[in-house]
Amino acid sequence: MSDNLRHTDYQQSNYRSIALFLFFSFFIPLICIILLETCPVFHSGISNLILFGIEGTSPFLAVFIVLWIQGGRKKVQLELHKKYFNNLSIKYVFLAIVIPLLILTLAKLTILCMYPKESFLHPITMKKLLIISWALIAEELGWRGFLQEKLDSILPTVLVPFTVGIIWAMWHYHFILSGSMSIPLLAFLFGCIFESYGYYAITRLSKGNIIPASLWHFTGNLFFNLYRFDPSWNHGDTTMYWITTLFYSLSIMIFLFTKKRFHK
Repeated sequence: MSDNLRHTDYQQSNYRSIALFLFFSFFIPLICIILLETCPVFHSGISNLILFGIEGTSPFLAVFIVLWIQGGRKKVQLELHKKYFNNLSIKYVFLAIVIPLLILTLAKLTILCMYPKESFLHPITMKKLLIISWALIAEELGWRGFLQEKLDSILPTVLVPFTVGIIWAMWHYHFILSGSMSIPLLAFLFGCIFESYGYYAITRLSKGNIIPASLWHFTGNLFFNLYRFDPSWNHGDTTMYWITTLFYSLSIMIFLFTKKRFHK
């Protein structure tokens, strides 16, 4: 078999994998929304929380399903080991916590200059902390561990995080439909795109290990809540969220600074 033919087969396999992943990532939350709307048992309590958890974990579940279809349990085990255990670096784990903390703290300090009476930190409930902690396993195997890696073999490097960011933003449709998200859509889209460049950089520098990206996601969500950037906490005022989105553009600078170290 010629190299060109092998390359074509590889590309077609990637396209099929991406299509399957996107189908399950978007379809699973839709099923959850239908159950939420039609079954009273899911309207509150632990059953509601479980359904919310399944919605948020759909990227992880989608990867699991695609890998199982393609190679069964062995392929699932190999991929999970590769993404969570291979090339784990304490340096990048540390950076994945410090970078979003620094970006969001700079945003918060800027906001405090504009709103001096605003509190620096706000308490969160244990339920909220549990939901935030779900980010450690729920999404990054899908977005950065699977989709980003597949797109990296198809698109130019600079377009990969841009594309993942758009898809990632669109995936949140189920939170909008369920009324659990009130962020301005345009600002949210920009935020997902900007932040995806940082995720791309940290994942590529980690040679595909997604623990740093997962910790970045968790840290970002945690301090987003502790600093109360959501408009729903600010009487509908979107100023704080837009400032945060602007500061997330620093992720692009991180990407550009480290870009020369990426190798296709």
